[in-house]
Amino acid sequence: MLLKIFSVVMLAVGEALCIYSEMLVAKKPDWLWTFFLITLAGVPLLLGYHYGYKAFGSMWAVMAVSILTILLVEPLLVWTMFRELPSRIALIALMLGAVGLVLLLFEE
Repeated sequence: MLLKIFSVVMLAVGEALCIYSEMLVAKKPDWLWTFFLITLAGVPLLLGYHYGYKAFGSMWAVMAVSILTILLVEPLLVWTMFRELPSRIALIALMLGAVGLVLLLFEE
């Protein structure tokens, strides 16, 4: 279980750094800083995929975790950087994504 949690955290950190750098370049192009961030994001992403595959035993589960962490992290960054709130439908979709992530943690 700890390896699953570690891989989810690493994927979330890596995805957050990737998404942050993408939004940063959209908001205020600073190519050198963005290049550094996107490169740095690769380390936790690689760790998350490596240990995620060991923990979940299926690349499909790791892919689902990666996509679901994006669904959870990206809205927080959008709100933080752009002060935009999601629509009602988008909020429901995000909640369903959170439920899916929790279900994957308990997959055997």
